[in-house]
Amino acid sequence: MKKIYLLLCGCFTLLFLQACSAQSSLILIESSVEITSDSTKLGSYTITTGDDKGKKLVPTALFYQFKIANTGFKTLGDHGDKGISIKLEPKPSLIQATKQTIGFNIFNPDDYKQSGVGHGQSISTMIPPNSEGDYVLFFELGVSEENPDIPLLVSPQEQLIKLQDEAYQAYLIILIDGKEVKRIDLSELTTK
Repeated sequence: MKKIYLLLCGCFTLLFLQACSAQSSLILIESSVEITSDSTKLGSYTITTGDDKGKKLVPTALFYQFKIANTGFKTLGDHGDKGISIKLEPKPSLIQATKQTIGFNIFNPDDYKQSGVGHGQSISTMIPPNSEGDYVLFFELGVSEENPDIPLLVSPQEQLIKLQDEAYQAYLIILIDGKEVKRIDLSELTTK
């Protein structure tokens, strides 16, 4: 009985240390946020109806970039759903800024319905030991020209600047296999 107890304690200790090591070995080493209309970052939409059929429209987006390092001794993540992913959890001031800028909470995917635009990401699902992974999250804010396919027009520059000023009022959440392993308060970063 004592051997089984010791074996179970050892297994739980290893599992706990493994979970803790994933959290402590992932560090955010770089972050940036911008409002951009760069087609190389965002792509474009092709108008499918009307006089401007075939014309390309580049959306404007709130564009986050993160570089995360694995300082540990083992590869973290895996392929597909078991890999590393990230998400943003906005603070109330950032949600309010998005509502004032474009009329809805861009961090809630359901709110994008009927807007004609969307959101996306690019992630590294695995980070080997002593390596870095690049992560991008973007949230489209509209297009600059009226058209029948995309009803959401981008807000004036003054409102976009206010939104960008609030962009770090969020938590960056790092997940492995769908489980949160690290939470970083972006508002505490000294370089923006």
